[in-house]
Amino acid sequence: MDKPTAEHIKDLIADNQLEQALNLLIGIEQLQGMERHNTLLLLKGRLAMIKEQELAGLLDMDEIVQQKLKISHAVLKMLDEKPEAFPEGRATTTKRAESQKAQPAQPGKPWAKYLLFGLGILVAGFLVFRLLAPGTVEEGKTENPGQVHTDQTTVEDQPTNVPADKPLKVLDFPNLKKPFNFLDFGLEFAWADAEWVSDQEIRLKIRYYLTCKSNLGICYRAAIRIYADGKPIAPASQSNLDGWIEHEATATDDVTFVLPAGTKDFLIEFSRDHSTWKRPFKILK
Repeated sequence: MDKPTAEHIKDLIADNQLEQALNLLIGIEQLQGMERHNTLLLLKGRLAMIKEQELAGLLDMDEIVQQKLKISHAVLKMLDEKPEAFPEGRATTTKRAESQKAQPAQPGKPWAKYLLFGLGILVAGFLVFRLLAPGTVEEGKTENPGQVHTDQTTVEDQPTNVPADKPLKVLDFPNLKKPFNFLDFGLEFAWADAEWVSDQEIRLKIRYYLTCKSNLGICYRAAIRIYADGKPIAPASQSNLDGWIEHEATATDDVTFVLPAGTKDFLIEFSRDHSTWKRPFKILK
């Protein structure tokens, strides 16, 4: 890669134009080597997932800033490495490889100034957001779908005021034990059960399987959520937190939602890249 192009990409990152920088670099690396190109596709997929979760209100501002900085750091590091640093046959679709790309910048690296400049822009924007909307970040904070909330589990293990004489039953759950497709994924719900947490809350547990059918080699996970009377609710816990799945691989995810007991209308949704799969179901009380 010529020096002017590399400097232009670094300037885009410094201006917080991360998506444009990734698109430019992906086009260049596609002609030079599949290993680096696949790594960039992974980074772009992570950025798209962050945007999707941000629009859905599933990430707070602190987490968004942190995740974007990790992607910026990985791109800047690739710009300063020669293509030979990525020999053919090296596995790049592993969590270990991604964690190595996200290590903090070492002093004296030529891309450090760009990373610091980009960090300054993101932090400044975050501070302005906090000043203009005091308290809204904390009050509207929604739990990360890929985070297991240990405090909540403790509460769940000790339910109170449970209507024992009114067992719950999930009815008309969509495509139960019937495989279907969404984008480049094959999906199948194995089971869905509901139980009382208290007289105010219901716990919905779902197990589903997902199979990657992408011709590009990997599939990026879609976000799953429940709509309770129109209000989107993120999972309280998930057993599988991987952001992507390899071609033709199958994964299992056990997901738990805590829903208001007074909800009348339920919808389950998968969403990714501005595409959605949404279906209604019922919980008989």
